[in-house]
Amino acid sequence: FQVGSAPAEGAAGGAAGGQPAAQPNTTPINSATSFAGRALIDVVVATIDQESWSDAGGQGAISEYNGLIVIKQTQKVHRRIAQLFERLRTASKDKVKAAKVSANPAASPPTY
Repeated sequence: FQVGSAPAEGAAGGAAGGQPAAQPNTTPINSATSFAGRALIDVVVATIDQESWSDAGGQGAISEYNGLIVIKQTQKVHRRIAQLFERLRTASKDKVKAAKVSANPAASPPTY
């Protein structure tokens, strides 16, 4: 997964001189959003600080742009999203390993 980000207004960060950070160029979620992208966005919004997203009245935003998930959120929420993405990566790798072993049981190490 690749993530682009910009802190939400009032969040830590911003441009030099105390100016707010530039906002990411994002597009609204629509039919052009891939199924996988939409599913990932839904997981993030449903599991990470639900009240902080724009749909719930918060300042956070998330969308897909050219195959990337673009997120505007606080640093705290970005850290939680990064942790979620790492858990998803690990689960995906474990699933691939399990599929390889079940496809070729002779290749799995013996158990004692």
